[in-house]
Amino acid sequence: MILHIIPDDKFIDIAYRLFEDVYPNNNQYVIISKENHFKYVNSIPLKAIKLSEIISPKYIQSLSNYSLIILHRLDTAKVRFINHLSNNVKILWIGWGFDYSQYIYPDDKIILPKTTQLMNYIKRNNKVDYKQIIKERIKTILYGKANINDAFAKINYFAPVLYEEYDHMRNIIPNFKPKYIDWNYGTLEDDYLVNNISIQNTYKNILIGNSATPSNNHIEALDYINTYEIQFDKIICPLSYGDNDYAFHIVRIGREMFADKFYPLTTYISRPEYNKIISSCSNVIMNHIRQQALGNIITMMYNGSKIYFNSSSLVYSHYKRQGAFIYTLNELISEYKDCLTMEQIEINRQILKSEWSKEKIYKKTEEIIKL
Repeated sequence: MILHIIPDDKFIDIAYRLFEDVYPNNNQYVIISKENHFKYVNSIPLKAIKLSEIISPKYIQSLSNYSLIILHRLDTAKVRFINHLSNNVKILWIGWGFDYSQYIYPDDKIILPKTTQLMNYIKRNNKVDYKQIIKERIKTILYGKANINDAFAKINYFAPVLYEEYDHMRNIIPNFKPKYIDWNYGTLEDDYLVNNISIQNTYKNILIGNSATPSNNHIEALDYINTYEIQFDKIICPLSYGDNDYAFHIVRIGREMFADKFYPLTTYISRPEYNKIISSCSNVIMNHIRQQALGNIITMMYNGSKIYFNSSSLVYSHYKRQGAFIYTLNELISEYKDCLTMEQIEINRQILKSEWSKEKIYKKTEEIIKL
């Protein structure tokens, strides 16, 4: 039996489908929460457990019934949970990017200057959340400090989004020595392909980023388009999750620069509807330095769109090494006019299939079961 400790997030439905298909009726799902109703995970069988209960000696003792504990995304509650475990419990951490990038990069390495200025402005104008500070101090008194180094030492397996991130973590953190596991959420066929969309996209829309988080470096990307007078119909900018204050200012800046040609997505919509909207973008700008937005990148690469990365992006270096036809933001001016050829699109698709096909992802899930 495998115990999955999950967050309330849209990716969990994918994990549920994959693990139930490969290892049916041998998975249990737990969310650390006082609540019993959630935004995303109401469609799967799960149990909500309070933090005080999940770290209790009685619950910890019951973990001997499980051959593996999978942590989907690492957060403070899960760190406290790990802190209470013995060393003989097998743990797999499936990383999401933002939950470990803080250990690979300091903020000043992944957020560019103009975006940093905006974040400093937001911080200066926001009131200190004393209630949250008090809540965290109470949790520390009741449940102990969340000791990340102790947690790292107890993790047996680590599945980051990219293998390169595994290397970074091992090189930077002395006591982080888990085995690498190759696994990701979703398959090309079921989750990332857009049906009935023409490969040779005739739209002149630009997709920028994937969320309302500063690591998208939206301002620098918008500045680039504005400075070099790139021609387009719309800029589509997903801002439906992340920092609401940051999203507000990106909408304001985008509208000041491009008026109604700036089209922000500020409310959550279904994946098929979302894919339909972004598939109208023949060009994509992902100005992240850390790994981020891989689901969007996969969809758009397979769709035949041209994708432009920050030259320091790990995702860019990962796929460029494999021979993908992708570009840096500095190449936008010279490359923007022309679509990818059918031959280039097919090469990109074969690279994606080698990592993300249904056959590959199911095989990777089977490998986890063999643990």
